Amino acid sequence: MLITIFFDCSFIPLVGVLITNI
Repeated sequence: MLITIFFDCSFIPLVGVLITNI
């Protein structure tokens, strides 16, 4: 459960940065 929350919190910002770069 903790791993899922940590991955979710790390994945969303990464997607935002990728979209901002494009």
